[in-house]
Amino acid sequence: MSTASEGFEWGTFGAGAATYSVRAAPGHPDSFHVFDAENEGAGILLVVRGLTDGTERGSWSECLGAADVQWRQWFQDQAVDVFYNGTKPPTATGLFRGTARVCSG
Repeated sequence: MSTASEGFEWGTFGAGAATYSVRAAPGHPDSFHVFDAENEGAGILLVVRGLTDGTERGSWSECLGAADVQWRQWFQDQAVDVFYNGTKPPTATGLFRGTARVCSG
């Protein structure tokens, strides 16, 4: 199993109180790994493959594989964004950055 200390860190992103680290996958240039930045010993949470051919697809750890589909898509999108653009500022809720409810009454 790969550890967070292996591989170049592309950056981090936050989801609520948690921070996640996006790192290169040693020996696999078309992939990257996502780890819990505060608990690197927990292992890989997400592996994203298909970066070179544009077919990005995630393989989830057991602890996140049962999460809501929309949340997993948001999480993977955040990780891909960090891979291409670097560290992102944390979001308040960890859900759908940019979405807001407005009351006009």
